[in-house]
Amino acid sequence: MRFIICFIILISLGKSQEINFYNELKFGPHAIAFEQFDVIDYSRTYRNKTRSFRLSAWYPVKNSGQSVQMRDYIRAERTAIDFDTPVTDQSMIEYLRSEYGDRSDEQIKLFLDFKVKAASNGTILMKNLPLIIYSVAYNGGGMENFAVCEFLASHGFVVVAVPSFSFDRPLMDSELIGLQTKVNDLQFALAESIKRFSTNDKSVGTIGFSNGGWADVVFGMLDSRVNTIVSIEGSIAFRDDHYLYDYRKLFEPFSNFSFLNGSLLEIRRTAYYGTDAISPNEYTLTGHVPYTDSYYLGLKNMQHGSFMSITLIYDQITGISSDDATIRTKQLTVMCNHIRQFLEAKLKNDPDAENQLKAPVKSQSDDFRLSHYPAKKMIAIGEDYYNLLRSGKIDDAKQILLQSLADDSLAIPFSYRSIFNVAFQDFYLNQRYQDAWRLVNEIILYVYPNDRRSLTLAGDVAVQMNRIEDAKKYYRQALTIEPDHQRTRSSLDKLLR
Repeated sequence: MRFIICFIILISLGKSQEINFYNELKFGPHAIAFEQFDVIDYSRTYRNKTRSFRLSAWYPVKNSGQSVQMRDYIRAERTAIDFDTPVTDQSMIEYLRSEYGDRSDEQIKLFLDFKVKAASNGTILMKNLPLIIYSVAYNGGGMENFAVCEFLASHGFVVVAVPSFSFDRPLMDSELIGLQTKVNDLQFALAESIKRFSTNDKSVGTIGFSNGGWADVVFGMLDSRVNTIVSIEGSIAFRDDHYLYDYRKLFEPFSNFSFLNGSLLEIRRTAYYGTDAISPNEYTLTGHVPYTDSYYLGLKNMQHGSFMSITLIYDQITGISSDDATIRTKQLTVMCNHIRQFLEAKLKNDPDAENQLKAPVKSQSDDFRLSHYPAKKMIAIGEDYYNLLRSGKIDDAKQILLQSLADDSLAIPFSYRSIFNVAFQDFYLNQRYQDAWRLVNEIILYVYPNDRRSLTLAGDVAVQMNRIEDAKKYYRQALTIEPDHQRTRSSLDKLLR
């Protein structure tokens, strides 16, 4: 009986590898090599130390060498921080368990044994290939989207991932100094990569995820060599009460821009409007929309972490299935194909890819919907809406909101939460509490009635207006949704004393 049970477990684990996200991606004709190299920027310091970090690179090759396993990727990621510390299988198991979910040792070893597409060495296909700089998430490493990097390399791109930490300091600051450091890292990595791989310095793009998806937009604005930008869930994370912090200060070093000649593809989940994130689209609210050629791809019902290919592949190889696994696989596949199509249209001047890029709707189903078209309509509506809010014309703004939501144009509603944030800050920081109160009650809670952040926001405004019973009500409602949220709990406790 014990043998039969073990046999069944092994079969099920084997099948989990068969459904891997890899099978859905149509890799290109080229073999791929993977390598890492260390760079040191002696011209600057961060936290009083010379800025140094390890870059991860994927590129097409004529002939590939020894196959790479996931353990090689994970070891590469760990040694980028623990530079002089040997990385054992057991330490990698503990790391994966803490970062991507608790699994048995046997399941995680299957993941570590998994053969990826890249090889450990090879001769680069040719000179003058297009170069992609990949900007990782806040405090992330180069492997978060290794499948995307491999996929693009197989289609003829050199892809170099820039970590968000250095040898001597793993953590990156989340506010302005962190953004500036990250942008400088990307610029330095670009220069080093062009020299190392002899790529085409007039065919440079960048991809970024989360915090990296905001930094790469700024990177593209500052560096004239970059003319094609992909921002995946681009945001800057802040402390929970960030709406009291005037984050427009972040724009001050980059505020002298109008429209730039370049192409931007912004990819976001359409069902999320987080108050703890700042989108690259905030430039629309400050009059600095960066790119004339701007596109939007909306993915429905996605979680933020699902945009990382490593999380999906880890789940599938370790035998963990979920209701949304099929949807995640479909959406990541579509995302990868759209990114490739966008980069081939803009960096390789492929006319077929350009024509496909202009298609207004790429896919639609009950599971997810995708919109992909120039974003000027979104920008125009967003600016009109914001101006109405700022002038206190809440009723008129609400009508625009309802009309836009009703037409199911997914590229428009996603920006509203950002607009709420900026308008709220204008009211709150200028002590226009009555306008802030109307904004919270008549719009924010209308759209997000069960959102903890919105309810906490409502409680804060009520306190400023001395509506103590209303404040207690909103704080209590917020805590029914997120009972352990300490700042909301503390705010309520102060009112109950």
